[in-house]
Amino acid sequence: MADALHKPYVRLAKLEELDRIAEMQRRAFIADPVFNYFGRVKATPDPSPPFPESPSQTTPTAPEGGLEELGGMMIWCPPHKRVSPSNVRALLRTGPLKPLKVWGPGGLWRFATTPIHSERVMKRGFKAHRATISPEDAWYLLLACTDPAHEGKGFMSLLTREAFAHAPGSVFTVEGSTAKSRDRYAHFGFTDIRPVVLGKGKVDERGYVAKGAAATGFTVYSQIKWK
Repeated sequence: MADALHKPYVRLAKLEELDRIAEMQRRAFIADPVFNYFGRVKATPDPSPPFPESPSQTTPTAPEGGLEELGGMMIWCPPHKRVSPSNVRALLRTGPLKPLKVWGPGGLWRFATTPIHSERVMKRGFKAHRATISPEDAWYLLLACTDPAHEGKGFMSLLTREAFAHAPGSVFTVEGSTAKSRDRYAHFGFTDIRPVVLGKGKVDERGYVAKGAAATGFTVYSQIKWK
């Protein structure tokens, strides 16, 4: 834990830390609607990770003091580096066998097609703003989380400010999977575009497998922070 003399700071993740980061993500996203949807999870969450343990670019917070501890992380895709669903070659390079094994063909299909919806919404948002750039010119937040043991300590604020400082004057885009995350990003200056409902007829509002009236689907909030 950080103390008065050792404040939390931000640094790039190390290759040897990927297992620790994956475990932190597992704890943080164990009940997240998006990963429940991808993994076709039933109402009682499986204790195994709901997503493949293969993070790539990461920026964890690292509280200092004795043994260094990872408190949170963000994965930002720079402009023109986001993997598009239409780029089959790039998708194959990301390693689809692990998601296929964990989620099955149906889950992998959901994972591959979900970005199509967000891309459409983002394009509408940029057009409505009369922006001179496209979503591909913006930074895209692929994944962000705080270790559940360290929530409420300002780590997400620290990471977000670091991202803004790294690319001043840039446009940033995110997708909140819950109303809580949507409100958190709004606090950082992100504005809503148009909510998208995923999984209607298949999952409930928590992303768990459901049928009938309970299968309302869940809402994802696309947001943009303009310059």
